[in-house]
Amino acid sequence: MASAFHAKREDPDAKVVVVDRNAACAQGNTARSAALVRNTFTSSTNLALADSSIDYYTHLTAERREQIELRLYGYLWLMDGAGRDANRDAVEQMRHHGVEVEEYGEDELRTIPGLRTRVTADEEGRLLGLRDIEYGLFGAKCGAVEPDLLTQVYERDFRAAGGVTVYNTPVDGLLMEPKEGPMGIPGEPYTWQSPRVAGARTAGGTIRARKTLVAAGAWLRTLLDPVGIDANTAPRKRQLFTFKHPEVRRLIEFPFAGKKQLPVLIFPKDGIYLKPETIEGTAWIGCSDILGRAVSVEDAPEPEDAFWEMGVHQVLRKYLPVFDGMKPHQAWAGHYIYHSPDRTPVVFEQGDCIVVSGMSGSGIMKADALGRVAAALVAGKAQAELYGGRRFEVSKLSVTNRHVEYERFVI
Repeated sequence: MASAFHAKREDPDAKVVVVDRNAACAQGNTARSAALVRNTFTSSTNLALADSSIDYYTHLTAERREQIELRLYGYLWLMDGAGRDANRDAVEQMRHHGVEVEEYGEDELRTIPGLRTRVTADEEGRLLGLRDIEYGLFGAKCGAVEPDLLTQVYERDFRAAGGVTVYNTPVDGLLMEPKEGPMGIPGEPYTWQSPRVAGARTAGGTIRARKTLVAAGAWLRTLLDPVGIDANTAPRKRQLFTFKHPEVRRLIEFPFAGKKQLPVLIFPKDGIYLKPETIEGTAWIGCSDILGRAVSVEDAPEPEDAFWEMGVHQVLRKYLPVFDGMKPHQAWAGHYIYHSPDRTPVVFEQGDCIVVSGMSGSGIMKADALGRVAAALVAGKAQAELYGGRRFEVSKLSVTNRHVEYERFVI
């Protein structure tokens, strides 16, 4: 929806149509996301994408008074001494880029209600391969947004500009035609006809287009693979578990680092994190597992009891004993779509098809900037203008002329 809005903004006379199989916007993986935002990246590319997007969301909140529930309560990475040493260069790199980060010692971290910093003293902690918490890195321009409310702002702006949305309409496949137009030859287009993506076949009929933009997240490859476009990205299932309890509320409402509540906690083991959702009084627990997790998409993903009970729970309860024996209040699953080589998004064009993918779990926090980059590519521009006036070379996120740094700071 961000790409559609910015494409329409770039060319007000263009007819831009969004086709979605769901009944409304933001009903796919957007609705299943933790919707966290942060600017704590070592890559200047990721920083520009995330930082300008957060600035735009702040603009929507502060100046337009849009109710998107943007709350910048911070991120807190918990590490042992070895983790601190391993990330020292990354932290300096962030500071060099102007990212606001602050370090906290173990004594300060122990003020967080119920947090255990020394977990290797007992045999179970050692068996789980846990690491003690000796250090915390706090990022200030980090937090969360309500994803459906944010997407609805883009949708309203898109429609107000004359954009068209078509819901409840599955896309059956991309339409391939010769560049110079069909000649009526059975089986065309052939290689000598310079094939191009000419639109989409949908349940409601064929839509022909000068440019076709595919921003379908985890389902992107189901459209691109059949026409021979290499997405260069792949999806993995991700799960979230929420917990509601008086002790949980006491934890998440604990003020830290000058904020009025607990920041997002990232534990020093296997990408486990806690999102404090103070509006509803719950803690959301997620984990970005890699090895052992299939690279595939599930059309209707479901959370796995064993993943929580025998996996994430065993680690979390050692750091936060309040979760020992606690059952999830709710649980659901979705997908991230990864670009593993450098953990930075991919935006490229092939045969009049523009692909936006590879957000690697940070799609919402970079959505505005990526929408502007995609719109610039649709318009044939070499540069996009990110919110705040920053210029961004569109080719940086391409495949053939890619020029990005490897992102070292990920969950």
